Amino acid sequence: MNISLAKMVTYVSLISWIFFVLLELLMPTSVTRLFSPHWFLLAFLIGAIGWYNLLVRK
Repeated sequence: MNISLAKMVTYVSLISWIFFVLLELLMPTSVTRLFSPHWFLLAFLIGAIGWYNLLVRK
Protein backbone atom coordinates (compact mmCIF):
# COMPACT_ATOMS: atom_id res chain seq x y z
CA MET A 1 0.00 0.00 0.00
CA ASN A 2 1.33 3.44 -0.84
CA ILE A 3 0.86 6.66 1.11
CA SER A 4 -1.71 8.21 -1.21
CA LEU A 5 -3.94 5.12 -1.01
CA ALA A 6 -3.69 5.04 2.78
CA LYS A 7 -4.57 8.77 2.96
CA MET A 8 -7.53 8.29 0.64
CA VAL A 9 -8.90 5.34 2.65
CA THR A 10 -8.48 7.29 5.88
CA TYR A 11 -10.18 10.48 4.70
CA VAL A 12 -12.99 8.84 2.71
CA SER A 13 -13.81 6.47 5.55
CA LEU A 14 -13.91 9.24 8.13
CA ILE A 15 -16.04 11.53 5.96
CA SER A 16 -18.42 8.67 5.13
CA TRP A 17 -18.74 7.70 8.79
CA ILE A 18 -19.53 11.30 9.79
CA PHE A 19 -22.07 11.61 6.96
CA PHE A 20 -23.89 8.39 7.84
CA VAL A 21 -23.90 9.11 11.58
CA LEU A 22 -25.37 12.57 10.94
CA LEU A 23 -27.93 11.06 8.60
CA GLU A 24 -28.82 8.55 11.31
CA LEU A 25 -29.26 11.38 13.83
CA LEU A 26 -31.55 13.27 11.46
CA MET A 27 -33.61 10.24 10.41
CA PRO A 28 -33.36 7.47 13.03
CA THR A 29 -33.00 3.88 11.72
CA SER A 30 -32.59 5.12 8.13
CA VAL A 31 -29.00 3.87 7.96
CA THR A 32 -28.77 1.16 10.60
CA ARG A 33 -31.65 -0.70 8.99
CA LEU A 34 -29.37 -1.38 6.00
CA PHE A 35 -25.87 -1.64 7.53
CA SER A 36 -23.78 -0.43 10.43
CA PRO A 37 -21.94 2.83 9.74
CA HIS A 38 -19.26 1.69 12.16
CA TRP A 39 -17.72 -0.38 9.36
CA PHE A 40 -16.47 2.97 8.04
CA LEU A 41 -14.90 3.66 11.43
CA LEU A 42 -13.09 0.32 11.23
CA ALA A 43 -11.86 1.18 7.72
CA PHE A 44 -10.69 4.56 9.05
CA LEU A 45 -8.65 2.90 11.79
CA ILE A 46 -7.08 0.43 9.35
CA GLY A 47 -6.23 3.26 6.93
CA ALA A 48 -4.81 5.47 9.68
CA ILE A 49 -2.63 2.66 11.03
CA GLY A 50 -1.40 1.86 7.52
CA TRP A 51 -0.70 5.52 6.81
CA TYR A 52 1.21 5.87 10.08
CA ASN A 53 3.29 2.76 9.34
CA LEU A 54 4.17 4.07 5.89
CA LEU A 55 5.21 7.45 7.31
CA VAL A 56 7.39 5.83 10.00
CA ARG A 57 9.20 3.67 7.43
CA LYS A 58 9.86 6.62 5.12
